[in-house]
Amino acid sequence: MIGGPPRPQGPELISPAGPVAVIEPKGDGLVASLREVWKYRGLFGFFARRFLEKRYVRTWLGWLWLPLRPLSTVLSRALVFGGVIGISTGNVPYVLFFLIGQAAWTLFYEATYWSTRSLELSRATLRRVHVPRLIPLLSSLAPSVVDCFIYLAMAAVMVVWYTVADDSFPLVITVRTPYALIGAGLLCALGLGIGLLTSVFAMRARDIRFMLGYLLSFWYFFTPVIYPFEAFPPQFRTLASLNPATGPVELVKVGVFGVGHVTTTAIIITAVTICTLWIAGLAFFLSREAGAASGA
Repeated sequence: MIGGPPRPQGPELISPAGPVAVIEPKGDGLVASLREVWKYRGLFGFFARRFLEKRYVRTWLGWLWLPLRPLSTVLSRALVFGGVIGISTGNVPYVLFFLIGQAAWTLFYEATYWSTRSLELSRATLRRVHVPRLIPLLSSLAPSVVDCFIYLAMAAVMVVWYTVADDSFPLVITVRTPYALIGAGLLCALGLGIGLLTSVFAMRARDIRFMLGYLLSFWYFFTPVIYPFEAFPPQFRTLASLNPATGPVELVKVGVFGVGHVTTTAIIITAVTICTLWIAGLAFFLSREAGAASGA
């Protein structure tokens, strides 16, 4: 036959060894990227465990550092701010106030830190195996969730203690209790939104990680975590409400203790910040996804 046999059509070609699958590009756009993330969703557990292991690799105590790190934070900061400085938290015991505030802040802080480092820490794997870059970034939420639950476990112990010792239940269960979950979700979304923008740069230079550490340290003390919102001088309260982490932290306190300063302005600021970070972050992250493993 002139010109040879007709070429097979469709996604499979016939070879002497049998059908050969044709791997096609995933396509452009957010929908195609999310579809690919869902296809490889089984890798979330792998990367989550890797990030947890990275924290305690080459240590003598290993996984014992999981409770020891939060416990050391509680013993040092609660003693200083609650005992020495004597910050007033109204009818809420300071240790319990601190544990809930620290649990909320941990969701934001560690989500920001580990999402920023997610591609850097996964560089070797990403160079060898095709993995959607969003998977290690989203998996980086695991350390923050684990630490948050450790703080909550310690808070549960203190609730039992105060209930037995003082014969009073220190928490408030009302229709506003779900606010705590909303605040926690907003803090996670805020941290991951920042990571979408910083993770690509963090692969090129450690300066991003260092600068982020200093920024988060300042951000911590400007957010009502270790003190109530009312501790701000009146002239600074409007400025404090512009902090996108203030609204979610106060939502957590309202949900747990029934007290807190939640304004419409603070929630709008948080929502606008998260939407802006995710829209701009996804556009930037996906545009640089191809060179993420090499740092290009």
